[in-house]
Amino acid sequence: CGESEGLFEDQTFTRTVHDVDAAITFLVARGYENISLYGASAGGCTALATALKHPEIFRLGCKSPTSDYPAIKIARWGQEYVDDWKKNGFAIHYHSDGRELKIGYGWWEDAQNYIMYGKAHLIIVPTLIVHGSKDIQVPLEQSERMVAGMPNAKLIVLQGADHDGQINGDRSRCMKIIGDWFESGASPSQ
Repeated sequence: CGESEGLFEDQTFTRTVHDVDAAITFLVARGYENISLYGASAGGCTALATALKHPEIFRLGCKSPTSDYPAIKIARWGQEYVDDWKKNGFAIHYHSDGRELKIGYGWWEDAQNYIMYGKAHLIIVPTLIVHGSKDIQVPLEQSERMVAGMPNAKLIVLQGADHDGQINGDRSRCMKIIGDWFESGASPSQ
């Protein structure tokens, strides 16, 4: 993996979509045609939003994508958390691997533009979303609602899996499902 420019705390969905858009533009300019995207959690939202800009994407795979980040934060932490975030200019996010990540308030402001439900019908790329039944980070209902609105998507609920697609600490089943999806070339209904 390469390193992105800038500070993590300055990231926004708009910036991450811009970065992926630049990568796709780079690949297309070099003659690549069957470009697929994968994203997990907030990266899933980035992949979904990028698919809006690039309907020519061959396939899209997402694991537990964030389709409404503001709703997740309000439900989990409440409005007071958001008010403190605004006052401080940043919030601390505790990553599943134990890292503390500083997230600037610009992320919250920008996230208002990436509530994806109303845009779902515009995502025509063949899409597979895999979501764990025991995900406590992103509610399963977000993926159910997205797939219901997308014309060419399928949801696989991985029973017993957490946000990282792990069942008893093992994510191999989740990764196999996603890998098979990309390799198959089949439409979501197959």
